[in-house]
Amino acid sequence: MLKKIIFILALTNGNFTFSQIEKGQKSIGINIGDFQNRKEVSSLNSIKSTNYSSSINFNYFVSDKFSIGMKYRLGIGNGHYTENLKYESISKSFNSTYGFTSSYYKKLAEKFYFVLTGDLNYRYKADHYTNKNYSQPIDVSIEPTIIETTSYSNFSNAFGINFQPSFLYFITPKFGLKAAFGNLNYSYGFVGPQGNSTVKNYNNEFELNFSTSSLSFGMNYFF
Repeated sequence: MLKKIIFILALTNGNFTFSQIEKGQKSIGINIGDFQNRKEVSSLNSIKSTNYSSSINFNYFVSDKFSIGMKYRLGIGNGHYTENLKYESISKSFNSTYGFTSSYYKKLAEKFYFVLTGDLNYRYKADHYTNKNYSQPIDVSIEPTIIETTSYSNFSNAFGINFQPSFLYFITPKFGLKAAFGNLNYSYGFVGPQGNSTVKNYNNEFELNFSTSSLSFGMNYFF
């Protein structure tokens, strides 16, 4: 079976030279990251949330070390919060990012590159909340009565500049595995309206992030 796989890769790629980073080259990449799963439960309160994101990018090499391109990122999140067993909040979030990118490639070893990517981007985010107050604890066997239910949505738009380091390893001449960790980001935009308000809040945000939310893995195809 291993011999068959090697034979197929040889037919597909022609030869096993790894000089993929060169002027005129193009690549398409898919990345998955921002996995966050939070769960805190006590006798009275609980917090549960999950977040996920994925992105796709296209790059064109203008030289042996630089590429320009475009990217699109999609993020989805869900949350559930209870307080004193009589209050419940359910949240859902959606965000999408469009950007123009430029990347610098530094060869560290055969098949192995350090990559620094900067991008100009636009981000749209929507959050929806549903809050409920109950007449009695929601964990009892009898169905509790809902006293009050409120729902509202928040929207935000922002333009930003982002820098992110990553490492690229070629497993074949046409396919490379990519891992990224950490980013430096600046954004300017507005949040609002908040709930039933019509007021928009403008803000500037500068962030240096080395948490697990900045970790992502991907696959790139070069042609």
